[in-house]
Amino acid sequence: PDALLRNHRQNIKRAVALALTSVTVLTFVANFRKRMLEIRQRWTTEESPSIADQTTLIKAKLPPPQPPTIISGQESTNLIDKSLCPLCNQTRINPVASTSGYVYCYRCITMHIRENGNYCPLTNLECKESQ
Repeated sequence: PDALLRNHRQNIKRAVALALTSVTVLTFVANFRKRMLEIRQRWTTEESPSIADQTTLIKAKLPPPQPPTIISGQESTNLIDKSLCPLCNQTRINPVASTSGYVYCYRCITMHIRENGNYCPLTNLECKESQ
């Protein structure tokens, strides 16, 4: 009888511990769910612009790149070919986009900026090495 009573007490302690653990986990999950619903409701209110509106605002701020001008001594077909760097007329190596939107070889645009100043060679828009 003592062994049976001791075993019964241990089972009751385990059941209580399991119940407390379950209540703790369920409380955490309920609080987490409540917080996520609050955040979702805040995101969906009409006070904050939607992601589509934000994208439209960003696109409205950036002007489209100007069409390339013909640089004396270069053929116009090289400027139109999108796989070639406008500076070296070779296939771009480690391509990088300038702030004006044109894509150059990293080395070509970096050397141009260091040697000629902070401007895009095609559009004359400001183009810093750190951007």
